[in-house]
Amino acid sequence: MANPNVTDKYWAGKNNSYKRWSSFSEPPIDNLLKISKPLFVAIETKDQAVAPESAYLIPIEFIRKQKNNLTFKAYPGLDHGFGKELENGKYEKHWNTVFKDFLNWVNQ
Repeated sequence: MANPNVTDKYWAGKNNSYKRWSSFSEPPIDNLLKISKPLFVAIETKDQAVAPESAYLIPIEFIRKQKNNLTFKAYPGLDHGFGKELENGKYEKHWNTVFKDFLNWVNQ
């Protein structure tokens, strides 16, 4: 991609500008470590869009850098949409659980 910051050229759909795709080339941990405010990071262990294993590096790096502003919460069995497919084929959303956990964290 010759011009990664271009916002009026697209790849793989009209909502996917070059700038959007180029933003994925930066490791997010570098930006997270720059934040000094409290952070709540929620991941799903069955995410198909993002490798959940890569997210476990976040708390490791915070510990390594001696930062204590991270709350890291993994949701076992949930997919990228914080839900899961049940045996009967129905899809069960768990956003209420995630949001409740987030609100409890905010109000602590």
